Amino acid sequence: ADLGVQVIEGRDKQPTVSIDLSQMGGMYANHIRLIGTEAGVGVRSMGNIAAQAGDIQIDSSGKLTFIGDTTAAQRLQIASGESIVNQGTLSAGGDIDLHASDHIDNQAAQLLAGGDLKLNSNSLDNTGGVIQANGNASLSLSHDYTHAQGDTLNAVGDLAISTSGNVINQGELTAGGNLSVQAATIANHHDGLLSAGQLTLLKAGQTITNTGRIFGDDIAIGAQSLTNDSDRTSAGVIAARNTLHIGAQQIINREHALLKSESNLAIGGSLDAEHHATGSADSIVNSSATIDSAGQLAITSAALTNTNAHFASEIELDPSQTRHWTEYELDGNPTVYRADDVFTSDSGSTTKLVIRATGASHDDYTTRRITETTSRTVVIESDPGQIRAGGDLLLSGGSVLNDKSVIVAGGTLSAQIEGLDNGGSNPLGEIYVHQDITSTHHTSEKCAGGFKRCNKESTVRLQRDLPVTHFDLGIWQADSHQPYNSIGNPAHGQTPRLDQLTGHQLYRPVTTPDATYLIETHPAYTNYRRYLSSDYLFGRLSMDPQAMQKRLGDGYYEQQLITNQILQLTGRQTLGTYASQEAQYQALMDAGVAYAQQFALLPGMALSAAQMATLTTDMVWLVEQTVMLADGSSQQVLVPVVYLSKLHADDVKPSGALIAADKIDLRLNGSLDNAGTLQADQQLVIQAGTDINNRLGTLSSKGDTLLVAGRDINNQSGTIQAEQLALLAGRDIQLETLTNTSTSSSNSSIQIALDRISTINAGTVTAQAQRDLNVSAAVITSSGDTSLMAGRDLNLKAVTTQDELNVTYDSKNHLYQHQEQANGSVIHSGGNTNLVAGHDLNTAAAYVNAEQDLNVLAGGAITIGSATHSSTYDQEVYVDTDNVISSSSKHIRDQQSSTQAIGTTLSGDKLTLQAGTDLHVIGSDLVATQDLQLTATNNVNILTSQNSASQTYRKEEKTSGVFSGGGIGITVGVKTEDNDQTSHQVSNNASTLGSTNGHVSISAGKTYTQTG
Repeated sequence: ADLGVQVIEGRDKQPTVSIDLSQMGGMYANHIRLIGTEAGVGVRSMGNIAAQAGDIQIDSSGKLTFIGDTTAAQRLQIASGESIVNQGTLSAGGDIDLHASDHIDNQAAQLLAGGDLKLNSNSLDNTGGVIQANGNASLSLSHDYTHAQGDTLNAVGDLAISTSGNVINQGELTAGGNLSVQAATIANHHDGLLSAGQLTLLKAGQTITNTGRIFGDDIAIGAQSLTNDSDRTSAGVIAARNTLHIGAQQIINREHALLKSESNLAIGGSLDAEHHATGSADSIVNSSATIDSAGQLAITSAALTNTNAHFASEIELDPSQTRHWTEYELDGNPTVYRADDVFTSDSGSTTKLVIRATGASHDDYTTRRITETTSRTVVIESDPGQIRAGGDLLLSGGSVLNDKSVIVAGGTLSAQIEGLDNGGSNPLGEIYVHQDITSTHHTSEKCAGGFKRCNKESTVRLQRDLPVTHFDLGIWQADSHQPYNSIGNPAHGQTPRLDQLTGHQLYRPVTTPDATYLIETHPAYTNYRRYLSSDYLFGRLSMDPQAMQKRLGDGYYEQQLITNQILQLTGRQTLGTYASQEAQYQALMDAGVAYAQQFALLPGMALSAAQMATLTTDMVWLVEQTVMLADGSSQQVLVPVVYLSKLHADDVKPSGALIAADKIDLRLNGSLDNAGTLQADQQLVIQAGTDINNRLGTLSSKGDTLLVAGRDINNQSGTIQAEQLALLAGRDIQLETLTNTSTSSSNSSIQIALDRISTINAGTVTAQAQRDLNVSAAVITSSGDTSLMAGRDLNLKAVTTQDELNVTYDSKNHLYQHQEQANGSVIHSGGNTNLVAGHDLNTAAAYVNAEQDLNVLAGGAITIGSATHSSTYDQEVYVDTDNVISSSSKHIRDQQSSTQAIGTTLSGDKLTLQAGTDLHVIGSDLVATQDLQLTATNNVNILTSQNSASQTYRKEEKTSGVFSGGGIGITVGVKTEDNDQTSHQVSNNASTLGSTNGHVSISAGKTYTQTG
């Protein structure tokens, strides 16, 4: 029977009666229905209310307070026009439906629904309380909701929280089915867990911030902005066991935070009706954090930044490179002799320098004692951002910056974006060489009244800096077999702390002492699934895992560790075509077991360098490492380490900013600026609306490479590698080796040196520019054919380097040396070489060789020319001697200069030159094995180049007073001797045209001229 209590309305607006069940001790019936009809009436129950077979319905416009247990066998419905305060237990075998116009207070109390639970109120306080539903649970609020640590709110089915205010989670919100949280803002703090057995849906009108854990089979996040961050102890993780969709205008993932999907991951500007990412984000920043998809990864954003926030380097002295040596140079002769080339002979008053090869001795020479120190860039901290896809990676939208970080895909990386900067600021290491020079000039002067000669020395100390050179700067700090780069990245040589190795909240330290590992993957993510681990390796070796040394992490952790090591060693996601990450781990452990059984290798033992050099198969082996625990103590653990076979010895090692995939297809509206590495296993295609700039970077593919630029392609001291390479430019192609210049302030000398050589290495090479194609001190090598084609001019240029030494002892004693060297371009083809220009074709000091035919064709003129080496030498020596009876002086000025023309060499099995106007061969060599053919519509000129040498030498010696006149006589007076010499020589370098087994044919439409 129903037990109903009806409150009679009072005379005034406020109720004259409230319902107080505190003295009843309890209320028991099959069904209970308690309805207060007067406005403001309240109910207060301190006893138990139980509907033993049916429902409980309590409806009042006033405040409802429950201190005891209120239990319904079936449905529990409570409605209040004000608030509901539960200080006991509200439970139902079926559904619970709570509605309060103002507030629901469940502090340290319980709401337990055997079925569904619905809660509707302006606000909810569940501090220390429990809200559970065996079915679905939904909370509909208007104000902020804070779920503190220790609060309980979960559902076996779906859990939905909706509020117009903010949601702050410091505890655990879990659902066996779907979890939905919708609010103005959502903040999941460090200890917070948002986890669903199926879909986790988070939607905020403004911001979502996470420093805790967000898990689900599928995860969909929609907001104006999403920040996945660290609280300086560990970083937030958003990890989906299946798919992850993020739709937000501003996305920040930083400080080791993790966005992860075991299937596909998509990031856009918003979520559609199916909770899939759609549209474009305004900005995505991945700063020293990871975006990782086991399947496909799709990112659409107006700006994507992948950056290494903690990268720091410094210039350190490398003591192993410090060198000391002495060199010698004769006056008037710039030839430099080393210590093994000479020796000194001491006659008592003079010391002569003797040249070992000739036996000639010399009084006048310079000794330079040089100490050379080398300093180089050293990475002291690095924490690269990582964007990774096990399958395809799709980028679309605006600009992409990859600054000393990593973007990799196991499948195809395709991009339709505005522009790409792969490198960022200061992406390369620098080497500084400093020379401390003590220069001593040795000569002799008359002494003892002019009756003999004595040593005279002048010494000066110089500081000289050589031009800076560049090298690839690794973004991974540890060496190639250091396993600790999974999350944290401790400096090499330091013992990593356990918190560095967990990093984000997907992993946590194991507290149970009997565990076989130190780090476990959070069970809310794995659902307690056991992943393949190194237990498998012990089983293959017939060893008991429980009896072995502790491992660093569980199976899932180990698999991620292996994937990270492979990335660092090879720049790839995998080492082969494995079905899964787990399959790869098993295969590598199988290889390790086979090696261990063959060579009696025990777990914990690292391979030696000699053993690594002989590996024929990639493998994983367990190596003992030291880890620092939270209490400061250290523990030895076994860590799986990847060892690579000789198969990967020639792979491009990742350094600097890295973009790598099986195939890369970039479509850019703007330009590509690369100072890092773009590496494709099969195919690399880059199409840029404006420019492709490869400055000190690497573009590499084991298959085809196609570079297409609407304007220019610039390979400046960069490397391009491919099997079949094609370069197509709407304007110009520049293949150029850069130079670096240094100036030494102490002696005002200038040095200019080549930076890294601009290099193309491919099976076949085709380069076509609609305007000019310039090759400047570059090297092009192909095993097959090479074709360079320009719509206007094709120029093979030389780049000039310089070495200068300026030594000033005083105003009348100095040495100045200046050399310039022309560095030409080199082209070598295993097949045919075709050089084609629509207008003119020019070479200077080039070397072009084809194993088959070499064809040089121009619509205008062809000039096969030379470049110049030059040398300048200027020495002034002044020595004077004064004594009581005589004085003497010697003044020498020696000035020399020379030039040497360095011609071009063209060689091939068959050599053909064809000019639309004139054909000039100047001081160069054209050599064919078979036929050599030269054809010009106008003139053919076979000319010489010139070398020159000039010297102006003046020596003045003056003696006054009493001096030896020769023989046994003595002379009193003044004696002056002058020696002036001037010379100028010119020599010619004749051109050589020849064929070893064929004919030489020259055809000129107008005149033929030959000199030399």
